[in-house]
Amino acid sequence: MKKVLVILSILFIGCNQQLKKGAYTINVEITGLKDSLKVLLVNTETHALFDSTYVKNNKFSFNHTSKTPFPGMFFFDDKKTDYPNINFWIEDHNINIKSDLKKLENGFISFNKGDIKGSLNNSLSIKYHSLIDSIYKKRSEYLKNTKNKKEIDSIKTYYKNLRRNFITGLLFKKPCSFSLNEIEIYRTVIPKDSLSLFYNSLPKGLKNTKAGKYLYSYIHLKPLKEGELYRDIIAKDLQGNIVKLSGFKGKTILLDFWDRYCPPCRIQNKDKLPLILKKYKKENFVLISYSLDKDYNNWKIASKEDTINWINISDLGGFNGETAFNYGIVARPTFVLIDKNGIVVKNSISPSLEEITLEIDKLLKEN
Repeated sequence: MKKVLVILSILFIGCNQQLKKGAYTINVEITGLKDSLKVLLVNTETHALFDSTYVKNNKFSFNHTSKTPFPGMFFFDDKKTDYPNINFWIEDHNINIKSDLKKLENGFISFNKGDIKGSLNNSLSIKYHSLIDSIYKKRSEYLKNTKNKKEIDSIKTYYKNLRRNFITGLLFKKPCSFSLNEIEIYRTVIPKDSLSLFYNSLPKGLKNTKAGKYLYSYIHLKPLKEGELYRDIIAKDLQGNIVKLSGFKGKTILLDFWDRYCPPCRIQNKDKLPLILKKYKKENFVLISYSLDKDYNNWKIASKEDTINWINISDLGGFNGETAFNYGIVARPTFVLIDKNGIVVKNSISPSLEEITLEIDKLLKEN
């Protein structure tokens, strides 16, 4: 099914208010939906199914109790019709959505302001994504019209800085769940002193959320650099056994960071990594896959599908886990190569098989 993501963030009323517990109802009316169509409500942070219901007379609803806001998605389960998915924020206020399916079929189109009722922050979300989309559109137009490498690099740098300045200029003024989530996503392009100013402006309730704690950890943790001593990893395998990176001291270690929803990762699990494992089977070498999945079942399903039969661990913290912070993981697949003395030799995003084996060969010859 086509992944048409309608960028929508629905947040608690009063951006700077303290978070509160409460029941909420999501009432949705979208003209064009057929009766008995199954609607799945998914937590997009963990990729876990949250709830499900069915459409009747173009309407459906969900009733729940929420402690803190989290990103969600409506997924229409129909094999015959290509329905769009709708991304939004779930929180502790009643939300009323009214729109037409035709408005949602044209790519990245947000709801109009009047389509959503129940959140003052919806206007911030629409304004933010509208401007971000226009930035990327202009960037794409400029890149289409040039083949000069210097010009391409210059355009990319310009729009990267523009995006960063736009994020800090607009979202820093609105300390709330939506802005916290977006800033966390783009944290690697924002100076840490600026992130500290934003974090300090957050109300106590937001600081105590997972996102708030993750941002605090990111600000204060210094990621490892090549040439520095490794930091221990303590995580569990699929059977619940604790595995420590320090337990492989004296060996050459290849750490592979991956997750279920990373196509290149899944390909390398089936093709690249088994070849590496076979080549160095008799060497003083260990391969460790570290899942960035946040949902145990997603990790388990992907591991089974890819027939991972080597060390396979996770803390289910995703990019926001302590391990990901420690090793500066911002993309996947990422490989971290550690020598027998525990020194990080290489930290590389999606290297080729040849690049990896060349580096491993060098380290093994030094043993």
